[in-house]
Amino acid sequence: MRRRLSIIPQLLVFLVSSAAFGLSPSTGFSSTTGALTWRGDTSTANGPIPGTSAGTITGILLAVGDRVTFAATGTVNTLPPDPAGNASPDGNPFPCTPACQLPSAKFGALIGKIGTDGSWFLVGSSKLITANRRGGLILGINDTIHNNNTGSFNVTVSVEGTLTPCVPGPSTLCLAEGRFRVEVAWRNSGQTGFGNAAACGTADSGLVWFFAQTNWEMLVKIINGCGLNSRYWVFMAATTNVEFTLRVTDTETGAVQQYFNPLGRLAPPLADTGAFATCP
Repeated sequence: MRRRLSIIPQLLVFLVSSAAFGLSPSTGFSSTTGALTWRGDTSTANGPIPGTSAGTITGILLAVGDRVTFAATGTVNTLPPDPAGNASPDGNPFPCTPACQLPSAKFGALIGKIGTDGSWFLVGSSKLITANRRGGLILGINDTIHNNNTGSFNVTVSVEGTLTPCVPGPSTLCLAEGRFRVEVAWRNSGQTGFGNAAACGTADSGLVWFFAQTNWEMLVKIINGCGLNSRYWVFMAATTNVEFTLRVTDTETGAVQQYFNPLGRLAPPLADTGAFATCP
């Protein structure tokens, strides 16, 4: 059985809500980096991709096997020296050139890739893919010169996780007696990677490092709050200003939570006591 993603911002005294990680309804994508705009208790995120965007970091971390559905509307205007014209998410009438990110698609088309080193694919007005690699979702406009474009596309992204057991690994924590899979993708200036699981930890909490085994970046903890509010809780404390997406997956239901911190901001503590409505 598959289960929708569930993002429920929760504010506690002396702690910050998941909205501080870019999950509030007022937060959208930007031309270079931006977080999800989650719409209530669903698996759906929404935001604009401007015509000037060669590649927008959406803050969505995909896992192998995720089913990802795209829907896009709007108009982007491409201007000379590129062929001028109004482009739908499928592009304008003009085939692109080898200088475009995706030469096989039209000028102005909405394109995407998984990870900074991934291959571009056509998103267009609608698309369903199965993620074949792990990495952050990037969306952009297919063009050779982006800074003179106008307009934007409004993009809706839905992610449906798969049910696979959690297997501890170099970049995977299995918490709450192995039920919850915890993964982190990070980006620094000129560097990207996945968080590494520290050798120490407990059944309910784990440590993650990015750059060196002796330099821990964050503590992640899953708490069984089923007896209090019928939820599993996600707590996190990080000592970093590196951009990261924290992804937590309930391997028994497929429910997923994601938390995004932008590059350059000291990550605030997280206490999401409404994270997973998947008890017991």
